Amino acid sequence: MTPPEHRVSELNASTMFWRIRVKILRKWFEYSRRSRRTMEMVFCDDQGSMIHAIVSKRHIHLFDDMFEEMQWRIVQFFKVDIS
Repeated sequence: MTPPEHRVSELNASTMFWRIRVKILRKWFEYSRRSRRTMEMVFCDDQGSMIHAIVSKRHIHLFDDMFEEMQWRIVQFFKVDIS
């Protein structure tokens, strides 16, 4: 069974079982002197709520091709950190 979709405004650090439908507004990479460190994105849901997403260096190869700017994607099972 597919989990229900949540709004960005509902996200918190209580669980990893989130499912959101978002548009990738911006995507970029942060680098160190030696290599690519993180892939970073700004997501926006259909209500206009935005969130900053970070993919660690060890997972970039899994997700880089899946996320393109201005495309809608369903993202699920991720960790939320409160900054």
